[in-house]
Amino acid sequence: MTGIPFRGHHERREAEWVGALVLMGVALALLAPGPTFSRPSFEAFAAIAPEGTWGAALLGIATVRMIALWVNGSKRHSPTLRFLTAGAGAGLWGWVAYLISQDGYPGWPTGCGAYGVLCLVDTYCAFRAIWDQGRNDQRAVIQRRAAA
Repeated sequence: MTGIPFRGHHERREAEWVGALVLMGVALALLAPGPTFSRPSFEAFAAIAPEGTWGAALLGIATVRMIALWVNGSKRHSPTLRFLTAGAGAGLWGWVAYLISQDGYPGWPTGCGAYGVLCLVDTYCAFRAIWDQGRNDQRAVIQRRAAA
C-alpha cells in the first residue's frame, strides 16, 4: 500500500512504537489540566516531582524515542539508538509499576500489571536491537569479504 507512513523497517518495530505512543499518552494526561496527582495512587510520584515535571520529562523521552525510531527506520539503521531508548523505556515502565505498587492499599494494582508488561516488552525490544546489531555486523563482514 502506498501512503502508509510506517513502511520498511517501521513495520518490524510495532512494539517499540506502541511503547513510545503509550509513554506520550501518559505524558499528555499528566500535562492536561487537573490535579492528577491528587489521587492516592500517585503519592509516590508526587514525592519525587510535580506532575508537570513528570509530564514534560515523559513527553521528552517519548519524543526522543519516536525520533530514534524514525531515524532507524527511514534514514539509517541504528540499533544502538533503539537499544538505548528501549532500555530507557523498560527502566521507566518498571519504575512506574513499582511506584504504583506503593499506593498503600492491599493487593496488586492493575497498573502494576499493565506497566509491568510494558517493561517486559521494552526489555524484549532492547534485546531485539542487540540481536539486530549482531546481524548488521555479520552482514558487514560478508560484504567486506565479497568486496575483497
